[in-house]
Amino acid sequence: MSFSRSFLFASAGALAGVALMVLCVSAPAAAHTVDEVVASVDNNPITLSDVRAFAAATGTGLPAQGVTSSPNFKPVLKQVIEQKLLEQEVKKYESKIDDSQVNAYIEQIEQARGISNQQLQQALAQNGLTYEAFRKQIRLELEKTLMINDEVRSKLTVSDAQAKAYYDTHRSDFTVTKERYKLAQILIAVPDNASPKQLAAARAKAEMVRKLALSGQDFATLAREYSDDASKSQGGELGYFAPGEIMNQILDAVKPLKPGQISRIVRTQYGFHILKLEEHEVPGPRPFADVKTEIRNRLLDEMTNQQVRQWVDTQLVKQHYVETLY
Repeated sequence: MSFSRSFLFASAGALAGVALMVLCVSAPAAAHTVDEVVASVDNNPITLSDVRAFAAATGTGLPAQGVTSSPNFKPVLKQVIEQKLLEQEVKKYESKIDDSQVNAYIEQIEQARGISNQQLQQALAQNGLTYEAFRKQIRLELEKTLMINDEVRSKLTVSDAQAKAYYDTHRSDFTVTKERYKLAQILIAVPDNASPKQLAAARAKAEMVRKLALSGQDFATLAREYSDDASKSQGGELGYFAPGEIMNQILDAVKPLKPGQISRIVRTQYGFHILKLEEHEVPGPRPFADVKTEIRNRLLDEMTNQQVRQWVDTQLVKQHYVETLY
């Protein structure tokens, strides 16, 4: 049995994947012409549409016709059964997830996908899913993650020696091939043919926001509140850029910075930019000290998945009634 990291762990990088997973798996079976029962867990049916939805959410190819004859069908069905077993198991635990945690997680999903709550609800409705049903499924996923962390992940450790051994045998994974800057920005837009008064007002606003950023206020929060750029929904995150991929004015402003520092105000045809340098990568191997936490988490993910597979295979399948028709 294999488990997708994005399905087990509530990490920011996995948010969009979890949202898609929940949306697909929760969508009504009536959306498919054929809704054959292919398995059951504790007499709760798993339909062909459930398998199709899971495959779509995880990027696994299944043909439009002859699904059950596809070589991918049984592995996907097995994964769906695994998730249903974990869902049954989580019912034994007292819920530790409250509404505020569900709300916060949904907000992170919206930010990761760059959509509003209204747009999310519209997308859910288009897939035949109510917002309350979506919230219920999110709560279940969070409870499942918490259960796995409590029962498995929290009991695992990765030593510095293990992390260093992984680093030594996977050096290519931690080698930067070209210089890159990871940036976030706040843009105070200036309209075309702006008057001197409009320009002065925009610059004054930019100076005010920059002072707030320099005072220690959270840059992402300021971006969501003040930025006129589409990146505001992601807290101003722009991602990585090589030197030739950004305007010279921007490059000149961020070159002298150290990670975490705020740039001077940069004027372009779009308006006034305030930039934050989040990372500066130069060609060559990344030092072990810089990637040790990343490696530790990667190894913990692998170890957790192995332990969960063993837990499901040796215990949960014996504690629950599982029937497969294929």
